[in-house]
Amino acid sequence: MDRLSKAEIKTLTREYIMDSFLLRGCMAENKKAGAVQYTAISLMGSDKRLAAIYGSRGGAASLWIKEDAWERLRPDYEPGDIRIEDVSLFQRGFQWAVHFDDHHDTNIEKIVDVAVEVGKERWERIVKRREDDERRALARVEKEKEMASRKKDPFA
Repeated sequence: MDRLSKAEIKTLTREYIMDSFLLRGCMAENKKAGAVQYTAISLMGSDKRLAAIYGSRGGAASLWIKEDAWERLRPDYEPGDIRIEDVSLFQRGFQWAVHFDDHHDTNIEKIVDVAVEVGKERWERIVKRREDDERRALARVEKEKEMASRKKDPFA
């Protein structure tokens, strides 16, 4: 059996992570931040990112996730179980990067599941807030119309 090159392992790992998200109803978009290429992951129909796939120094790929996702995952791991690093200082909207050594890493599916679950919850809250904001804006316009109709004309 032929041994895979490091570049092939990196490609397979990134593709495996992306396919895992696509199978869960997400969409992927290749992006670039300076010289860094990454894949942004969103729920279908959402304008918010729930994760991003980046490269990994010393590994095959990393999955950048939100704080809420890591908080949900943390009880299942002990130090040394997975390689995770704080990426909040990069100001890219994600707080944690989970590194994977290859596409056979058993943690990929679990972390993708939690990232999607948290992403759906966040998106539902955003949609509700946007609907509430829209409803309040319409009510404000109606109230202003009513108040304008009740004002007296000083020159009448």
